Amino acid sequence: MKGGKTTKVNSSAILNLKGGAIFQTQIMDALDGPVIGAGTTSLLKVIGSTNNNIVLNAKQTTNPKVKGSIQYCGNLTMPAGLFAEGAVQGCNVYIAKNDCNNQTGNGNPPKVNLDADGDGVADCNDNYPNDSTKAFNNYSVNYLGGGTTTAFEDKWPVKGDYDMNDVVITSRYLVVTNAANDVVQIKADYKLLATGGEFKNGAGIQFNLPQGSASNLVASTGV
Repeated sequence: MKGGKTTKVNSSAILNLKGGAIFQTQIMDALDGPVIGAGTTSLLKVIGSTNNNIVLNAKQTTNPKVKGSIQYCGNLTMPAGLFAEGAVQGCNVYIAKNDCNNQTGNGNPPKVNLDADGDGVADCNDNYPNDSTKAFNNYSVNYLGGGTTTAFEDKWPVKGDYDMNDVVITSRYLVVTNAANDVVQIKADYKLLATGGEFKNGAGIQFNLPQGSASNLVASTGV
């Protein structure tokens, strides 16, 4: 809403602003009664001048006049004692233009989630914001803890040989998917913890993929 060219909030008056409302005036001549904001942050906006007596009175009293979820926007720096319960001096609250505030509005709309690579996944949710072929990291169970341990017994089920130590390996997987949640990359880590037994044992990993569907296979070894 818009006040007159000059607004006075007398000691017997209360100005309530709720849910992102705007009260705009040319001149704030008196602020002796409370201005109270509730709900979404509202705005008391002085587009012209503020009576310096408001500043002087605020310095001499311990009774705040602007309270709640509201910003006071004016040409003078107001004492902190004028505000309470979350109210502040400022002009940056965004309030969209609409019929209720006479298409006045205030501030700039918040930035939308950016999508630098244009894959349809907002940068804040994209593990690869600059690569349109990748979007999400999916980790196997206990990935940060080292992965999953698997133990094999070469003579199973021979009785008396249940030590399960002929091949022991840990494995973990990072599966990278794109915006459509299709798998585009798998990073697998394996670590041999133990090997032995009477047989020459080995271990193999099989991915159930159609032949020729995987490419750019890279293997590395480490301790």
